[in-house]
Amino acid sequence: DKIIAVSQSTKDDLISVLKIPEEKIVVISEGVEDRYCPQSLDVQEIVKKRYRITGDYLFTLSTLEPRKNQARLIKAFELVRQEYPDLQLIIGGRTGWGEIPKAIDGVLMPGYIPDADLPGLYSGCLAFVLPSIYEGFGLSPLQAMACGAPVAVSNVSSLPEVVDDAGVLFDPESVESIAAGIIEAIKNRGKLREKSLARAAQFTWEKTAAETYRVYQQVLSSKQ
Repeated sequence: DKIIAVSQSTKDDLISVLKIPEEKIVVISEGVEDRYCPQSLDVQEIVKKRYRITGDYLFTLSTLEPRKNQARLIKAFELVRQEYPDLQLIIGGRTGWGEIPKAIDGVLMPGYIPDADLPGLYSGCLAFVLPSIYEGFGLSPLQAMACGAPVAVSNVSSLPEVVDDAGVLFDPESVESIAAGIIEAIKNRGKLREKSLARAAQFTWEKTAAETYRVYQQVLSSKQ
C-alpha cells in the first residue's frame, strides 16, 4: 500500500526504474545513534594506537568494492599528500565484490572495524571522505558528522541530501575533484565541525520511528 524510501534519491529511482507511482512512496530518512558523538582526546588516542595510526589521518568507511570508488580515492590521496606529506588514509570496511584497490604508502586497510571503535575514529580524523558512486542513503558520513568530523562526499545520489551544505561535495569521477574536496574540508575544519554537528542533530531514530509509525497508521486507517 505504501513504500518507505530512505531518501528522495531512492524515491526517484523507484519511480524511474520500477515505474512505481509517486504518491505511493514516502521518504523517511535514517537516523544516527546517540553514541556517535565527539569523543575525548584520550579515546581518540587509544583508537589510533589500536589501528597503528601515527599522526593526522583521513577516514573512509564502506565495503571494499568498485561502487565505493576507493581506487580513485587512493589516487586523490596521493595528490593531497603533496600538500600534507605526513597524512595517512584509513580505509575501513569488509571486502565486497570486484577487484580490491592496492594500498600505497600511507594507506592503511584494517578491514572490518567494530562499531565500538567508530566514534573515536570519526572524532579524530582530519576529514571523513566518501567518494561513492551510488548510495541509497549514506549512513557513515552522517555518523561522522555526529562526531564533529568535517566531511567531503560525492555530489551524486543521496549524499547531497544527507550532507546538505554542512560538508564539501565533489565529483566522484574526477581524482582532482576528490583531492580538492578533501583539501577544502581540511582547511575549513573548524567551521565544518559546527555545521556537521548541527546537521547530524536533525537525524534521529526517534524521528524515523515516529514517521514510520505514522505511515502504518495511515495504511491501517484506510483499511477500516
